[in-house]
This record gives sequence, C-alpha cells and structure tokens, in this order.
Amino acid sequence: MATKCCFGLWSPVNIAETENYGVEAELSLQKQFNKQHLELKGNYSYTVSENKMTGKQLIYVPFHKGNLSFAYSHKAFSMYYQHVFVGEVFTISRDELEVYDIGNIGLSYVLNMKGKVNYHLDFKVNNIYNKYYENVALRPMPNRNFQIQTTIKF
Repeated sequence: MATKCCFGLWSPVNIAETENYGVEAELSLQKQFNKQHLELKGNYSYTVSENKMTGKQLIYVPFHKGNLSFAYSHKAFSMYYQHVFVGEVFTISRDELEVYDIGNIGLSYVLNMKGKVNYHLDFKVNNIYNKYYENVALRPMPNRNFQIQTTIKF
C-alpha cells in the first residue's frame, strides 16, 4: 500500500488490482404446527478473490465458508444449534490457517410474553466441541465458553 500526500492530506492508493467472483447459496425451511416452530437454515459461499498480478488468493479470504443452523421454539421457550465451517485462508507470510468448524448451542426463555415489557433470558455455549482455531494468524479464538444474557424489551 503506497500513500499520496498533498498539502498535509494523506490518502491510501491501491497498488494492485484484484479480481473477485464466486457463488452463494442459501436454504431455509420452516414448519409450524400448533405453537411449535421448527426452522432449518443453511448458507454456503465459494469466493475467489485474487491478486491479478500474482494470481494468488488475497489474505484472510476463505475459498469456502458455510453454516447450518437448526432452531426449535414452543411458546416462550426456544433453542438452537449452529454449525460454522471456514475453509483454508492465507496469511501475509502465505502460510495457511487451518480449516475449522465449530458448533454453538443456545436456549432462550421469554418472561411475560403478553405484557408491554418482556424479559428475555438467554444461555449460550459457544465452541461446544472445545476446538482450537484461529481466524487471524497467532490470535486464537476462545475455547468453549458460556454466555448468559438478560434483555429487557419495552
């Protein structure tokens, strides 16, 4: 990245051209019966983002990325499972970060659904398989971790 300077103003100047193309797909299925609701969602993307001069994929842009989630709700209770997949990515040193896939799960309960003020109680377990992964080189993401959240909507 080069810079251009005129009269104390700095602005970046691109020194390379890129070519970007790919495909994305999304799937969503829903089924409701009585007061129960099921939902299945999936997303996938294939992305080529390469430096035109070198012909190499840009850093931190995975070729393959996808997620799949399943959700169930009944009245004030809901739960979900989400699975995330990220393919290989290159870093500045042209090393590859390992492919990773992780799972997350969550439960939610809404108190006082019919009133004007609602209280949402959420409990989530992220990275349930306790997998080591990095989405930026040398910066590990958290192992299995828990999140408790209360939201008041009015």
